Amino acid sequence: MARQLAMFCCPLVVLRKAWISAIIFLNTCLIAASPASAEQVGIKVCLLDIPPWGSSALPDHGILVDVLNELSGITGVRFEYHVLPFKRALDFVKNGYCQFTVSIDDVARPYDLIRGATVIKLDFGVMPRRGLELTNVNDLKGHKIARVRGLTIGTSFDSDPQIVKIDAYGAEETITMTEHGRADGALGSIPTMSWWVRQHHTADLFDRPFVLVKDMGLYLEMNSDFATSDTARQIGGAMEEMESSGKAQELVKRLLLDW
Repeated sequence: MARQLAMFCCPLVVLRKAWISAIIFLNTCLIAASPASAEQVGIKVCLLDIPPWGSSALPDHGILVDVLNELSGITGVRFEYHVLPFKRALDFVKNGYCQFTVSIDDVARPYDLIRGATVIKLDFGVMPRRGLELTNVNDLKGHKIARVRGLTIGTSFDSDPQIVKIDAYGAEETITMTEHGRADGALGSIPTMSWWVRQHHTADLFDRPFVLVKDMGLYLEMNSDFATSDTARQIGGAMEEMESSGKAQELVKRLLLDW
């Protein structure tokens, strides 16, 4: 009788174990298949390697990280930062490896990115060598102006053949070329170039900056798929509030002076 009971119970034990294993397996599959929230996995941000805005060599990887960390604190969305060369960062956002970057619109437009909220506004223009006083764009004709490769600012400067443009690999190189006499001035954002001049301690080699575009926006430039998501709208709304209230601009001014 005991042997018969054992023969009856054993299959039940085996069957029970099989069901338990199957339930565990199914639960594991469901967990793996469930989409993780943005807060859990983090939104990938590809920042352009343009000190002091983005750089692995600077505190917290640059000023924009501090601004976006403030945004993260407001929204609860965690950001994962990747500081990359100019073109690679934009390519990565276009292809979906990163969800967004921060850039001027003229630079991002060829990559089919979707312009989102304004992060901050900057004056763009020329930092001329000492002795080259500029009052209008015509004063640049016949002069050599260094600019970051691919940078355009949406004015007649971009297409004027009488202004000689010399490509450089980064903002610091445009300043170095001007310091060494290989260029008559450097094109870029005035705060960026002024920061580099302070780092080099070469203010005596430069004349007064000449503004070509006032209050040019740096925008959240988003991957086209991500731009339609609820998370993108949440981030954009909070960023608009930070910019319109002046909070982002004040933070940038403080950090520029601190560094």
